[in-house]
Amino acid sequence: MKPRMVRLGRRVAVELLLLLLTVGVAVRLGAAGHPGWALAALAAGGLASGLGIAIAWRAGELAMAWRCPRLDALALRAGALDAPWSVLVAADSALAALQGAGSYREFFPEARRHLVQSAFRALAAHHLAGRARAALVDAPEGEARARLEAQEALALRELDNLTHALRDLKARFVAASAPLPIGEAPPELRELGEQSLLLARSIDELHRAPESVPVPGGL
Repeated sequence: MKPRMVRLGRRVAVELLLLLLTVGVAVRLGAAGHPGWALAALAAGGLASGLGIAIAWRAGELAMAWRCPRLDALALRAGALDAPWSVLVAADSALAALQGAGSYREFFPEARRHLVQSAFRALAAHHLAGRARAALVDAPEGEARARLEAQEALALRELDNLTHALRDLKARFVAASAPLPIGEAPPELRELGEQSLLLARSIDELHRAPESVPVPGGL
């Protein structure tokens, strides 16, 4: 949650600062006896801030900051609200798993670059699919239409393959950087479990014969 809030705050920092300055100016104008100018300043500042946020929203910048904060920090731009979010989110999650690998990241020296490249590749494939889809609206039957349909299908298949590959990479990063092998419990936990079982048995015996069965020492 924290990376998302940080990236989102940076995306709208200018607009929020402008709004705060506008409120300050409006308060001073109102205190000076110019309520009309104060309202005008508030309207102008609010309009400018709202317009800036709306432009960032339509460009997909706010969605990128919220859904893919690590890619956003690497200056990746969606370009539009309609973006291949499944692939981008998968790439961002893989980056998060890589960052969480700690010292094990040394075993994946090129991983970060390849993950970012896959995100750019997804944007290119999404653009190609959208371009072919738009051209198919009024394309007549024939060889050109068949080529457009093939291009769209190929781009969509590329997006599906990227999503699957990135999710698999995330799982591999997490599995490869597991701090402890899966196996038996540590000796101290097994000993604690045995002591707990012994205590439970002693309590049962006390309930049955409270005066004749002593509690084992050391518990």
